[in-house]
Amino acid sequence: MASATSRRAALLAAAALLPGCTWLTPPATSSGIGLPDRLAASDPALAANWPDPSWWRGFRSAELDGLMAEAMAANTDIAGAAARVRQADAQLRIAGATLLPTLDGSVQALRSQTGSVNTASITGLTSRRVRVTSSNRALLSASYEVDFWGKNRSQVEAAEQSAFASRFDVGTVTLTTQASVANTYFAMLGAQERLAIQQQNLEIAQRVLRVIRDRVSVGTGTGLELAQQETVVAQQQAQIPRWCRRSRRTATRSGPWSPGRRRGSCCVAAPSTSSTSRR
Repeated sequence: MASATSRRAALLAAAALLPGCTWLTPPATSSGIGLPDRLAASDPALAANWPDPSWWRGFRSAELDGLMAEAMAANTDIAGAAARVRQADAQLRIAGATLLPTLDGSVQALRSQTGSVNTASITGLTSRRVRVTSSNRALLSASYEVDFWGKNRSQVEAAEQSAFASRFDVGTVTLTTQASVANTYFAMLGAQERLAIQQQNLEIAQRVLRVIRDRVSVGTGTGLELAQQETVVAQQQAQIPRWCRRSRRTATRSGPWSPGRRRGSCCVAAPSTSSTSRR
């Protein structure tokens, strides 16, 4: 009797201690640095303004539109991020199944035959005794796990957050790819424009050089003016390979979506200059 009373008292004490199991969880740590609720320049009254999915169309460039279409279709990072979204959705459905009852059914059909054959030794008659038995059964069972500690619900919440993060990753990878293509495209255009300007400056310097040569030939120009202008022409001519290399480097960095791949080489050999005898 005493042992039964002690066991009962122990069970009651254990039940009373169950709510106090929270002491097993370690306390939350903090860095001690207070974080603001929002950025100082943000307006809490305004909703988040995400960029337009086709933001690059505002530049009205058919070539840029084609480059973006090729990059979006052939980029494996975007395809991988989209596949991770589908995987996260499947994991969410798997985690959500733990909150639902589990049903199990089975069908069984049995058929058995028993009997004997007897033959009389005198008359030669044979008697058969056969018994056929059929048995059909259908079983259906249901079970449900009580989420007492909230484990299953926490797993579902974690799967939801993972799916949300996967969708955010798709947007991040897509926007990063689009920005990379646009920046490379604009850098390529800038290098080609600078190269065209430099070639125009070289042509102007060469025209001035021809004028000075004509003046020197008739005696109205000096050798110093001719030498100075030849130096200017050489300086302008030396800048052309620099911008050619920059254009090619930009095209190499952009890979198969380079604007220069469609337009061809942007570098044109600069005309050579020959000096004349100075007066």
